[in-house]
Amino acid sequence: MSYPYLPIISVLNYHPSEGNAGVPIFVQLYFYYPTREQIYLRLNIGWTAVTTQVSKISEKYHRYHLRATIPHRMRYLKVALSIEVVDSQNNVLHSVFVGYFTYKEPDIP
Repeated sequence: MSYPYLPIISVLNYHPSEGNAGVPIFVQLYFYYPTREQIYLRLNIGWTAVTTQVSKISEKYHRYHLRATIPHRMRYLKVALSIEVVDSQNNVLHSVFVGYFTYKEPDIP
């Protein structure tokens, strides 16, 4: 399967940037990808891809809202957040850095 174009992703904002495991995290973004293939967006917290709810805010302006839940901390207090664009077979087509999330308390299960 060939993907001739890279998706355009621009992170508009995200919150919170710190908290504990179990809190919801929200990301607003602009996303455009000119393809007819079925693709999906997901949030990564650290190295963990988490279940992500995706809502379209504006069809005309290609704005989306992502919602996920912060997982239990595995190792580090500060972890990177990223958005991945994946195809129907879970192949990562593109990834974009969002920012960082800092755990307030050491919550290693």
